[in-house]
Amino acid sequence: LPFRPIIIVPPSITSMISLLNVSDFLENDTWVSPLEKKESGTKKEKSILIHHTFREGDPVVCFQVIDNIDSLRSGDWRKVI
Repeated sequence: LPFRPIIIVPPSITSMISLLNVSDFLENDTWVSPLEKKESGTKKEKSILIHHTFREGDPVVCFQVIDNIDSLRSGDWRKVI
């Protein structure tokens, strides 16, 4: 891709997906509640990078995941998927 796609997740710990568990979900195909991740000591980052392969043999795609749209500039919105 000519740019790094951006995924926006909800900032709430009560959401099904948050910055605390999105890497488990997208990279490892497992779901752990954000609350459980927080209770286990996982620290919330400002943003994270996710590496994902859609099909075996495909190239790895890197995504930026954020939960705060205030950091986006006007040109970043075209990268949001």
